[in-house]
Amino acid sequence: MKRSLALLLTGALCASCIATDGSKMDDHWSIRSVPGRAQRTLTSYDPSRDGTVGDWAGAEFDATVLTIERHLFGYNPTNPLR
Repeated sequence: MKRSLALLLTGALCASCIATDGSKMDDHWSIRSVPGRAQRTLTSYDPSRDGTVGDWAGAEFDATVLTIERHLFGYNPTNPLR
């Protein structure tokens, strides 16, 4: 039982890593919608809203770097101590 559950979760994770075009993402009655919905749930990437994977990953990286700079290094434009 544990092995089959682990295999099922591993398969779902692998299927979610495959970039889909999002054409079947909102068709909840089709098994083809599972990879797209899993990808959207696990990574917050939605092809219809975010564009290409490269553009989305670049924007996510830039936002993460900006957050780290502001919180850890104090690079905040409204910081009165800077």
